[in-house]
Amino acid sequence: DDYLSIGTRGAVYPAAGLPVEAKRNGAYVAEINIQPSEIAHALDETVIGKSGEVLPALLRAVRAMSDRQCAMGADLIACRTSKIIDQ
Repeated sequence: DDYLSIGTRGAVYPAAGLPVEAKRNGAYVAEINIQPSEIAHALDETVIGKSGEVLPALLRAVRAMSDRQCAMGADLIACRTSKIIDQ
């Protein structure tokens, strides 16, 4: 599983503990923020940038990867739901 933490300082609990708890339970945890949060050291990856710029680029990359996998016959939820998302 993957977990994205977007636009937080990682200082207000209990919400700040959610990414760390996800990591502890085996998720790959990345944050998208204009600067590393207070919990960045405990995460797998920090992407520095504005969420309004980073998220559209991430979505385009995921869609492109899913499109290639769907074309090869993969049974991904993205293959089954891509038509819904595009509407």
